Amino acid sequence: MSGVNDRVLTTSSIWGNFTAPYQTSPYWTNVMLGNNIGWDKSERVMVYPYLTSVADDGVELCFALLDISNVSVVSKYQKDFSVRAHTGHHRKFTKIDHLGFTMNYKTDTGEADFIFVRGSPFMTLFLKDSQAKFDTHNIVLSINGIVPYSSKIVGREFKVKLSNGQTWLIFALNGDITLSLSKDRQHISVLEIKYTGFIRVALMYQDEDYKYLVDHKDKIVIGGDVDTDLTDDSGKYSFNWISVNKDYQIVPNTEVLVLGLPHHRDHISGNVKRVMKDTYPTYRGSMDGYIGKQWIFKESLSPLLWNAPRKMDSDKIELIKKTLRKEKDLQPREYVDAIYTAGKFVASLARLAIISDELEETQLATHYRKRVKTILDYWLDGTKDLNTSRIVYDSLWGGIISKKSWENSGEDHRNGIYNDHHFHYGYFIYSIAVILKSEPNYKYKGIGQQLVRDYMNPSTSDPYYPITRHKDWYLGHSWAQGIARLADGKDQESSSEAINAYYSVVLFGHVTKQKDIYNLGRLMLATEIRSVQTYWQITPPSTIYPSIFADQGVVGIVWDDKVDHLTYFGDSKTEYIHCIQMLPFVPPSEELLAKSWLDNDWEILKAVLDDPTLKEEWKSYVLQGMAIVEKEGAWKLIQTVQDEAYGLGNSRTNAYWWVATRL
Repeated sequence: MSGVNDRVLTTSSIWGNFTAPYQTSPYWTNVMLGNNIGWDKSERVMVYPYLTSVADDGVELCFALLDISNVSVVSKYQKDFSVRAHTGHHRKFTKIDHLGFTMNYKTDTGEADFIFVRGSPFMTLFLKDSQAKFDTHNIVLSINGIVPYSSKIVGREFKVKLSNGQTWLIFALNGDITLSLSKDRQHISVLEIKYTGFIRVALMYQDEDYKYLVDHKDKIVIGGDVDTDLTDDSGKYSFNWISVNKDYQIVPNTEVLVLGLPHHRDHISGNVKRVMKDTYPTYRGSMDGYIGKQWIFKESLSPLLWNAPRKMDSDKIELIKKTLRKEKDLQPREYVDAIYTAGKFVASLARLAIISDELEETQLATHYRKRVKTILDYWLDGTKDLNTSRIVYDSLWGGIISKKSWENSGEDHRNGIYNDHHFHYGYFIYSIAVILKSEPNYKYKGIGQQLVRDYMNPSTSDPYYPITRHKDWYLGHSWAQGIARLADGKDQESSSEAINAYYSVVLFGHVTKQKDIYNLGRLMLATEIRSVQTYWQITPPSTIYPSIFADQGVVGIVWDDKVDHLTYFGDSKTEYIHCIQMLPFVPPSEELLAKSWLDNDWEILKAVLDDPTLKEEWKSYVLQGMAIVEKEGAWKLIQTVQDEAYGLGNSRTNAYWWVATRL
């Protein structure tokens, strides 16, 4: 593929020595796009447990209170405690890994590193011949038990009590510092102008946390790598924490204190000790502290490939065959010159080819594959000629984007700024895999490999694509947004389309006999399902979300500092919010859509069947969800759905297949 994207995007000096391919969907996107002066909402980053705001002279820490309603749980931002490098400016990335990043600031006298680590209870600052200062929008009630109006406090450990009830700890690891409190009791200055060493700040959420914070103040975690160990039956991955001593030297195998979220709690293993239980409440639930040098997680890897784990009911097969023949000329209901809608439609035809295989309808399978290949030709042929290409390689950031979005980044669901690549390309990879199943040397095998690398590249040494573009390994799930400043950080709406994206890679790895891709796809599928079932599906007796919100049964959009019960495209319509977390219905939906969730969720969702405004397309999805809890009732009703429901990402045949293969 050729073509150079020469759009002007913010890849400024903030990247330091890093070069393309750049990460386009990390949780810290707001930081990489901004060089704003002052505390700017557009540069907020959730690092857990703190919601931070990053500016050109430091970092403000917020331990967010929650604003709760029946439509959202929001981390309410307030300016609790800031850590700043005096006269800091010219910031840049100096370290980036899966679990953290470091930003270096130049100061008038030296420099300062601000170290961000997902789950660290500490905000860590390393000063080199520089001065630190602290601010709060509250009132400092005392420092180490006294109010130093005119006196100065000297030491290495300070306990700062604020008027909002919070207590913040300040640790100076490389020698005494002198603190001076301003007259308004909102500014604390470190009087040493050229201090060299670490300063760490932590909120003491509860008194019993104090011991652990003090014990680990000098065990400094600066990030972490993710390693995988994959077999045919199970997948193991680990967070290998990277730590340094107070001289900023790497110290291997150090037991550090890091906080985990609810989805970690149930399956963390290794030589890890759980402490600080149910502390630091967040919008994703309370956190726990873990002491260890490595977190290990094990996942069972799904054996599912093309079909459900059980055959279609024999009494339903004849109708399914009849429907399969009837849909030979199924046409798209929406314009298919857009990469997302085209992908959904071509994948729905590919599903019909697979159902034909399962039913041993050879001629129909050939027919559907021919239609799939025609659409793939339209999109993928001509990619050596920029004038005829519909996808191009973007050398500025490092990835494949649609030609339309290359010319106008607002096109194709903003594919050109790397929104939703796993959604978009997952459908194409699935379709290519279906052709490869019968034609192992299919001409687009190579392009399929490129699309896999675009969003699931496993290698940090790949010169063309960033590693696992959308995946947030700490949270377990993916982010859909790309290169954009967002006040609430990254988000993902359609969790089930992320499932489909990694499932498609599993199939591609299987048919191309690439065991590493096949197994990594299955691991990413398993981790995605775990997090979706934790943070999107609300299954009693889960206590992650407050009851007023949990009563809605499902989350519509998960952001990095809030959750919403709505969608981008349909606001608060019940069928949209619930079913966008189900479609497309494919074999791994079996594992995603847990009956324990649907038993509860169906009591909410079924009311839409009495709504005269319910669209036929969404009625079909609702009934496919119903099939998990009430199969025969769903089978009867789904036959009443009108033809207008089908022709985008779903077909009547696939809907029937889904119901007929339920328990």
